[in-house]
Amino acid sequence: AGWLGILDDYLRAAVAGMEGTDFRIQRVVEAHGGLDLEWTARPLRMTDPRFDGIDRLGILLEARSLTTCRQCGRPGHGYAVDGDIQTLCDNHAVGTRIREIEQGFVRATLQGFVRYDVESDTLVDVEHPAGDLR
Repeated sequence: AGWLGILDDYLRAAVAGMEGTDFRIQRVVEAHGGLDLEWTARPLRMTDPRFDGIDRLGILLEARSLTTCRQCGRPGHGYAVDGDIQTLCDNHAVGTRIREIEQGFVRATLQGFVRYDVESDTLVDVEHPAGDLR
């Protein structure tokens, strides 16, 4: 229930992609309505493709948790609850629903910027959200 499936998917993919790097999860916490994960691995074993892969997995973990009810795993939205943000479905909703950003969830990677597409459950490459910065 809740975010366990999201975390399980992340761990399965991370372990497979980080074999031989002494990959370790340092901590997983709920922050700003989603999951925040910190990890470590041997730097000499981290190639750019490996780093990009684990970075994208972390972005996907965060994006999925920000759109999934923390209690039951159904689609959810951010709610302000007692000075905190929680991602909840309509059935578990308490507090005040937070307005969602029009451009969606965008993060930087080594290769550029990605946006989480909820419908396809994938990261899509996009231009910088602020436009051309050159």
